[in-house]
Amino acid sequence: ESKIELIYKLQLTKGGILFLDELHSMDRNTSEILYPLMEDFKLNNQEIQQFTLAAATTELGEIIKTRKPLYDRFKIVLELQYYTIEDLKLIKY
Repeated sequence: ESKIELIYKLQLTKGGILFLDELHSMDRNTSEILYPLMEDFKLNNQEIQQFTLAAATTELGEIIKTRKPLYDRFKIVLELQYYTIEDLKLIKY
């Protein structure tokens, strides 16, 4: 995700949900523009429409280690477990 891509996606949400996959791969400069968005719903000192931010990562430890301020801004952190064989059988049918 580049800063420009992030801003574009944010505009597309129109107050909905912005989902960022592989959050750990986002560079530091881009992740830092999320701070005022997440805290004050402001971008370049201009108010933006409130939105919900959801993100996924397979490298939560990396985010905590290298971008703790970003991690701290997420209010709900869910860690999902892998499906068991039995779960997959139930899903299939």
